[in-house]
Amino acid sequence: MQGNGAVPRRATYRFVHASDLLLDAPVRGIPAPSVPLRDALRDAAARAWQSLVELALERDAAFVILAGGLFGETVPGLRSCVALRDGLERLRSRAIEVFVALNRDDAAAAARLPWLANGATLFAANDMSTASVMRDGQCLATLRGTSADGAEARQRAGEVRPLGPGIEIGVLPDQSDAAAATWAAEQLPVSGLHYWALGGAAAATVVHENPWIVCAGTPQGRGLAAPQLGPKGCMVVEVEDGRIGGVAPAALDHVRFLHVEVDAGGCSDAAAIRRLVMRELERRAAGAGERIVVADAALHGRMPGGQARDRLAFEGELLAELRRESATRPAPLWWVRMRDLTGADERPGIGARELRRIVTEQSEALGAPLPGSTFLARTFSPLLRQWDAETDLVSQRELVRDAARLALDMIGGDESA
Repeated sequence: MQGNGAVPRRATYRFVHASDLLLDAPVRGIPAPSVPLRDALRDAAARAWQSLVELALERDAAFVILAGGLFGETVPGLRSCVALRDGLERLRSRAIEVFVALNRDDAAAAARLPWLANGATLFAANDMSTASVMRDGQCLATLRGTSADGAEARQRAGEVRPLGPGIEIGVLPDQSDAAAATWAAEQLPVSGLHYWALGGAAAATVVHENPWIVCAGTPQGRGLAAPQLGPKGCMVVEVEDGRIGGVAPAALDHVRFLHVEVDAGGCSDAAAIRRLVMRELERRAAGAGERIVVADAALHGRMPGGQARDRLAFEGELLAELRRESATRPAPLWWVRMRDLTGADERPGIGARELRRIVTEQSEALGAPLPGSTFLARTFSPLLRQWDAETDLVSQRELVRDAARLALDMIGGDESA
C-alpha cells in the first residue's frame, strides 16, 4: 500500500487453472499394450498432476484452481490419494494456495479423505462460498465457487455479483454438456466477474473473452475419442496491474493421443501409404517432444485401379509395418489400429446403404436388439460376445463399424447378397 491516501498498488501475478485430473480414471480402447506402455498409461494421470505442480512452482503461481474431477471415482485408489496429497503438500510448502470445487464423485471421495481439507480450500456444496488470496496485506483475488454441479450450480452462479477487491474469479466444477456451455456463454459474462474457471470437459475451451470464461480441459488424455486427442494440460492466467492480461494453455500430458487421416488415393503401394501416414503423424506430433505418442490412422480416397484386396489382411500388414518403423523413432510411438476406408463412399447398392444405416444406429444404441436379418445376426453376434468390462463404448462402436465394413465387402453392395 502507498501512504497518504494514494491509490493502492495494483497486483501483477499469475495463477493456474486446471480441472479433471481424474487420477483414477483408466485409459480405454488400447488393446493389448506392451508392459511398458501399460505402466505408462496407468501412471499418466498422476504424472500429469506432478507436472502441474512443477509448473506452478516454476512459474511462481500465486494460487492454483482445481475445477472439479479429482479422482473420477467415488472411492479413490491409494496411489491416487498419495499423489494428490504429495502435490498439495509441495504447493503449500511454497505458500501456493489451492482452491477446489468438488463434483459429485469428488464429494463422495473427500468424505473419506480428511487431509484434503487441510491441503486445500474446498468450496461449499450448499452455497456459493467466498475465499480471498492475500499477499503483503493486499487482496490479490476474490474467488466465488461451489461444489455443486449441474443446474444447481448454474442457479447459484447466476446470482453472483462482484464483491471486490482484487480480481474476481468464479469456479464451477462440471459444466460439460451442451446446455451448460450455452448457458455459460450467455449468462456468465453479465456477472461482472473477471474470470470464470470451469471444469467437466476433456477438451480445453475459451468460451468467452473479457470477461474470460474458460474450461481448462483435462491434464491427461485417456484414449482415441475426439475430445481426448492432442495436447492436454491446464491454463496459466497472467494478471497484469490488476487486470487479466492473458490466458495461455500449458501442456502437461505424459501420453499424447493422436488420430491420423490421410488420402491414400495418390499412393501406388503400401510403402507409399506408410510414408504418407508417418509424415502426417510427425506433423501432428510436432511439439510432443519426448512424450509417449499413441495413435491410430484411417485411409480415405480411392486406390489406383480399384483393385480388390483382403482389407483386414491389408490393415494388419500395414499396422505391423508402421509399428516396426516406429520402433526406431527417438520418442516412443505405439500404433493402436489402422482402418482402410478407401472407396467406402463409392460402393453402390441399396443394400450397402441400408446396412450402413443399421450399423450407425446400432453403434449409437448398442443395447438395442440386433436387426432381424439372418445375415446381419451371423455377422454381428460373434462380435457382441467379445465385449467385456474392459471394453469402452468407443471401442464397441469401432468394432461394430469394422463388422459393417466386412459385411459390405462380402455383399459388394449387391441387394441380392
